[in-house]
Amino acid sequence: MPLLSALLTTLLSATVFAAQLSAPELKSKAGTSGIVIPIQLSIDQDEAVVGVSFEFIYDSSRLNFKSAAIGPAAASVGKNLSNASPEAGLVKIIIFGLNQEVFTSGNIANLVFDIKANAPIGNATLTLDKVAAANFNGKAVPISKTDGSIFIESTSNLTIPQSPTELVAKGSSTDSIFISLNWKDKSNNEEGFVLERSKFDSAHFTEIKKLPTDTTTYTDLSVSAGKTYFYRLKAFNTAGSSEYSNIASASVTKPPVCANNLCEKGEDAQSCPEDCAPKPRCGDEVCEAGETKESCPEDCRIPPPDIDQCKITVTPKEVEPGEKIKVCWECENHFKNKKRDWIGVFLGKDVIKELKFEYTAGTKRGCKTFKIPERGDFNIKFCEDDSYHCTVGDKIKIKNKNHK
Repeated sequence: MPLLSALLTTLLSATVFAAQLSAPELKSKAGTSGIVIPIQLSIDQDEAVVGVSFEFIYDSSRLNFKSAAIGPAAASVGKNLSNASPEAGLVKIIIFGLNQEVFTSGNIANLVFDIKANAPIGNATLTLDKVAAANFNGKAVPISKTDGSIFIESTSNLTIPQSPTELVAKGSSTDSIFISLNWKDKSNNEEGFVLERSKFDSAHFTEIKKLPTDTTTYTDLSVSAGKTYFYRLKAFNTAGSSEYSNIASASVTKPPVCANNLCEKGEDAQSCPEDCAPKPRCGDEVCEAGETKESCPEDCRIPPPDIDQCKITVTPKEVEPGEKIKVCWECENHFKNKKRDWIGVFLGKDVIKELKFEYTAGTKRGCKTFKIPERGDFNIKFCEDDSYHCTVGDKIKIKNKNHK
C-alpha cells in the first residue's frame, strides 16, 4: 500500500517544513498516575497530510507507559492509531486511514503515563524521533518536530503506603533448613519493603532485607534448626514508611539423627534400626544381641559358644492323663571335659520329672519313658549342667481339659 509504505520508510530531508509535530512542556508530582501527554500537529494551509508516524522516547526510570489513543484532530477525519512499545523507554506510533481525508491542525494523539513514586525531582525529556508525514499521493511531506518535557515536582502530596497484611512464616521439616514467608501487598505506591527479624522474642527486631515493590514472598536461609524466629515488615516510599505488619514466627524442625538412642519422628526400624528396632527382652529364654550373662542371666547364663546342639523328640504328643510318653534325645558335646546334663518335664518353670546323665565329647543319644502327671500341658526341655538354660522341645498336650 503506497501510503503505509511512505509512513514507514520516508524520512524528512527538505529544509522548508510544511508541518510540525510537537510534544508539550508539563509539570507533575512523583507518584501521579494517568498523566496525559498530547501530541500536536501543525500544517500549512497549502499542504495536505493524510498520514503521520513517529517514535516517542521517554525516561523509563521516571515514567511508566500505560496506553496511547487517537486525538480529536485525527479522529474527526476518520483516522486510526496503531502503537507498539518494543522496549522500555520507546513507543512507536502510526496514524493513518484508508480514506484520503486530510488532517487538520490540532491534537492527533494522547499518550498516557504514570510517574513513578520514586522518580527523582527534575526535568524528564520527551523526545520525538523518526517523524514522518505523507500526502494523499504517498509522497513525503516535510515535517519538523519540537521535543517536550515533564518537570517532576516535589512528592509532598505522595501518600505513605498501606501496611502489608497477613504475614505468615513456615519452617522447613526436611534436610534443607529455611523459613518461608508470604504476605499480602495492600498498597499501590510503595517503592519496596523492609523485612525485619528477631532471634529472641517479638520485640527486638533488626532489618535483614530490603525487597522490591510488589514482592509478596521471601525465603530466609540464614536460620538454624531448633530455634524460633520472629518476623515483621513494612512498606515504604519517598513519603515515608507504613505501619508494621503483624508479627509471624516459625522454627525449623531439626531432622532426626540416627543412632542417638531416640526413635524420633521420621525414623523407623528400617531407616534407623539402631534407634527403632525392637529391643531384646530379658526372660524370653533367648540370649539375643545386646544381652549378656551379666545383664540377663535368665537367658545368657551359659554363653552361646558353650551351648550344645541337642535335638529332642517326644511320642505321642497328645496323651490321656497319667499315660506315658517316650522322650528321645541326640546331643553333641564339643568339649573334652565331662558334662552333666539333664532332661526334664516342665510345667511352666517348675520341673515335674527329670533325668540326669553325664557324657564326654561326642554325641549322646538316648530315650526315656516318663509318666505324665494329671496336671495341664507340659514342655520337654534339655538343660545343660545345673542351670535353667534349656533347649525347648515338644509340648505335650493333655486331652482331658478338666484337669486341676
